[in-house]
Amino acid sequence: MRKAGALALVVAAGSLLAACASHFEPIIDPATTRGDNLQRDLADCRGLAEQQNVAGSVGTSGLIGAGLGAGLGAIAGAFGGGAGAGAALGAAIGGTSGVAHGALSSQGERDQIVRNCLIGRGYRVLN
Repeated sequence: MRKAGALALVVAAGSLLAACASHFEPIIDPATTRGDNLQRDLADCRGLAEQQNVAGSVGTSGLIGAGLGAGLGAIAGAFGGGAGAGAALGAAIGGTSGVAHGALSSQGERDQIVRNCLIGRGYRVLN
């Protein structure tokens, strides 16, 4: 029961971390804005960024994390006498952190697309 609670906590923490990645809110130099075009341009650039394929990145990170976590969990479990449970918990922790890392990395890539798009449209992005 104790291991199931720890596993649920790890999954919840990873999900919360992945959910924290939200839309990028750029700070634009006001001297570079041209009327009411900023909101339309920002929406267009976000639309382009959302077209990025993030499923592959998130899935790959999750699989790599699960594999590494299972391996390290099995090693730690072997020293503690519970290799199977250690591998399972390690895979869960590794997979969750891998998926969270993939989601955050993909969000960073989308943010960069928005930033580059706005710069390409003549805005000076300060962040």
